[in-house]
Amino acid sequence: MNEVVDYFGDTYKICSAEQAADGSEPMLTVEVENTWNNMLIWARRFFDFVEILSPDSLRQKLKDDITKAYEKYSKDV
Repeated sequence: MNEVVDYFGDTYKICSAEQAADGSEPMLTVEVENTWNNMLIWARRFFDFVEILSPDSLRQKLKDDITKAYEKYSKDV
C-alpha cells in the first residue's frame, strides 16, 4: 500500500480488501486515476506485487511486455 500512496498520493480509492489465500498481506483492490503511460511505468515496476484489472489495453500491454522479457531472458547466453 505504501507504493500506492507514494506514487498516487491520496487520490486512490480502496474498493475492496480481503485476506490472501496464502495468509499473507491482505489483497486490496484500489482505483486510481493517472495517465496510461504513467500507469504502465508503475505497473512494470511493481508487476510482481500488483495486477492491473483495467483498462484492458493496459493489461494487454503489460502482458505483452512480460512475455517479451520472458522470451529474451529464458535463453542461455
